[in-house]
Amino acid sequence: MGGGYFTDFEKYGYFPQTSANFLLPATDDIAVNAYFKVRNVFVADDKGSDVFDISLGFGTIFSF
Repeated sequence: MGGGYFTDFEKYGYFPQTSANFLLPATDDIAVNAYFKVRNVFVADDKGSDVFDISLGFGTIFSF
């Protein structure tokens, strides 16, 4: 869990976020790192609507 500050130079806001990370071994030398993140940006004032997003991704880890 965490949070932060958002800006696109015209509007700004604050966001809480939560994420999960999974390390999935494929072989002795290769693993896959998968993640899931949820964030909601609360835009300050009436400069725009709030933003909700979900991120999914993965990376490959090679051990030499």
